[in-house]
Amino acid sequence: MFIAIVYLKEADLKCKWKILVFFAIMLFSQNVIIAQISEDQIKSVYIEKFTRFVEWPDSIEIADTSKPFIFGFLGNSKIYETLKEMYRNKTIRNKKVVFIHFNSTTDIKDCHLVFISSSKQKSLSQIILGLQKFPILLIGDTKGFAEKGVHINFYVIENNILFEINPDAVKSSSLYMNHHLMRAAKIVRSGTSKK
Repeated sequence: MFIAIVYLKEADLKCKWKILVFFAIMLFSQNVIIAQISEDQIKSVYIEKFTRFVEWPDSIEIADTSKPFIFGFLGNSKIYETLKEMYRNKTIRNKKVVFIHFNSTTDIKDCHLVFISSSKQKSLSQIILGLQKFPILLIGDTKGFAEKGVHINFYVIENNILFEINPDAVKSSSLYMNHHLMRAAKIVRSGTSKK
């Protein structure tokens, strides 16, 4: 910034105004761009980043890029459409992404990741019971989900999107979560939810 100010002193008045208008437009347009990013879009980007720090057992063939990354979704939430739109032509772990919306846990066994929406809060215990032994990354965005067995759960404090991890639930699913991801999260344990 200092260099730009020194340079401005040497420029003519017309050029100074052009530069100041340019900086004002840049500052304004950055705020507009930031304001247009939704909470669901931020969570969608986080989810892809999470997969970089999770290891699935060899039996899942996560390294086989000829097979798709299966992204399951339980419940009703607008994030489902955001995720589908965001990853329509992108990959996760170098695999094409296939989204499947489920109504129950009976067909979920072949997923790599399942997002559980808040609409499934009443049946969460049954969902966790049905999926906890499978190497499926479980992600949610509802208060208390991590304490009940969801591996990664989003929460918001003062307009900041944060996440918590339940390492006990991760361990029981045969997934391995890199310590760098664990350090970035709030750690919660199963059954510690305050009512």
